[in-house]
Amino acid sequence: MLATEDMIESELKQNWKNAVQLCLELPKYVRDSVECAVEIKRRSFDESYIEFLESQIKLSPRGPDWTERLKERKKALSPFCGCDLVGGRIQVGTVEYVVEVSGESSKVVYWEKYEKNN
Repeated sequence: MLATEDMIESELKQNWKNAVQLCLELPKYVRDSVECAVEIKRRSFDESYIEFLESQIKLSPRGPDWTERLKERKKALSPFCGCDLVGGRIQVGTVEYVVEVSGESSKVVYWEKYEKNN
């Protein structure tokens, strides 16, 4: 039984990597760094997450740039409420990308870029 679960997780990770490599909206250096990805795992969220995003957008506690990011996230992820996603992170230098892939279509549905200041 454990071997089957391991095979499913391995396939899940490989599907995520393939989707990232095929996503031309992501910079080439990110697609080329897919083997450095970490925390590739199945995710899902419910309506409460969308409500949380809405409240944070209204409050705008981190300023207008962050509020715009949250608006984009809400718009992109709302259609996937209750659906299986596979998410992972790729760090290249001081830049990190968080990428969400649809479990159904195996296509990238959303990604965010974070600048790490050290």
